[in-house]
Amino acid sequence: MNPTADAVLAHECAVFCRYLVAQSPTAYVVEVYGDAHRRVARLQEAAPGSFDRWLTQTASKHPMLTKLADAYTAVFFRRALIREKWVLLLAILETSAPTSACFDLAHPAGRWILAARMIQRGVVFAAFVILSAALLWPVRLFFAVRSWRGPRSS
Repeated sequence: MNPTADAVLAHECAVFCRYLVAQSPTAYVVEVYGDAHRRVARLQEAAPGSFDRWLTQTASKHPMLTKLADAYTAVFFRRALIREKWVLLLAILETSAPTSACFDLAHPAGRWILAARMIQRGVVFAAFVILSAALLWPVRLFFAVRSWRGPRSS
């Protein structure tokens, strides 16, 4: 990869880390994330000009956009490339310090507190699914229509 691609992956890694574990990645995490992209062809398969690539690029701009992409892909686009990138990053974060502690901590709480947290998370997720559908369905439709029309001839 070239230095520009490495910088893009480092930025993508940083945004996704802030979304997934609310922490900045260590140099090790960024290095392993970039190395995985160089070694695993599937992580580079999104075609230029595809909705999959656009979604990944857009979601890597800010953790709030990542949350929208997560809600959308969880319901409407389960095979999105971005989900594979998150799984990869979660595996890296889970096996490296200091972020491994985020996965190992138990948060003891009573049943009612747990139920309230689950309801709150469900409501927030539902709101993001509705918002992401309203914003991303038209964009996905645009990319689908554009790909059906094929390349324009002059």
